Amino acid sequence: MSAAAAAQQEQDIQRKLSYSAALPVSKPGDKTSRVTEAVSSFHFSQVFRPETTQRDLFEQTTYAIIEEALEGKNGLVFAYGVTNSGKTYTILGTPEQPGILPETFVTLFKKADNFRITASYVEIYNEKVYDLLATGQRRVFLQLLEKDGRVYVKDLEERPIKSYEEAKLMLETGQKNRQVGETKCNSDSSRSHCVFSLHLYHQDDPTTLFSKISIVDLAGCERGAKTGASGLRLQEASKINGSLMNLNRCLETLRFNQLHPKSERP
Repeated sequence: MSAAAAAQQEQDIQRKLSYSAALPVSKPGDKTSRVTEAVSSFHFSQVFRPETTQRDLFEQTTYAIIEEALEGKNGLVFAYGVTNSGKTYTILGTPEQPGILPETFVTLFKKADNFRITASYVEIYNEKVYDLLATGQRRVFLQLLEKDGRVYVKDLEERPIKSYEEAKLMLETGQKNRQVGETKCNSDSSRSHCVFSLHLYHQDDPTTLFSKISIVDLAGCERGAKTGASGLRLQEASKINGSLMNLNRCLETLRFNQLHPKSERP
């Protein structure tokens, strides 16, 4: 548990973890109620203990995705959760404990000798898309377009990167342009979704996209009463929650179609 969470008197509600990855979670009861505890059960493909290191998490969640990208498959990693649950820390980390994205840079440049690599970094704020790498003081939102069944961002800058250092500098530049704000839950809360994409072009065909890895730091889902949001912060929270709800619907549909291939939902 983080120092901030401890200061807010948050409690560890995980009680028992079975090998089936079903996680019983308890909620302390209201002192004025006869109910002393409510228990819910959640199912996961994998659960990581608090003592899991950033490196262990990367190796068990993302390393295989990079390997597949080098074979021509697209990859996606995203962090989802409530505000102040550790999403940005998991994706970006710290200088002492690098997150998934810096570890991806390190691994990719060790293995991608036969590839030309470019990168882009976008922010989705209040349902508008912005290029975090764009130069100039005026923020201009970009259009989402569709071609051949694929969605892309018009006029998005895609920069070549040749080393870990260049990639890290690009990430730091984008982070400075990201929208953040203070809430009761987090003094530096992300108010937007951010997508860092690495585009791989094989040297045998340097003009055709071979594969793409997208790593996403989603804004946290929020309850206005808990975060104390009002005005602009409340408007941001409404947009964030709406977009996360749509993402959840997409994932539910994908999962349904996997389980019921003969009765696919659009």
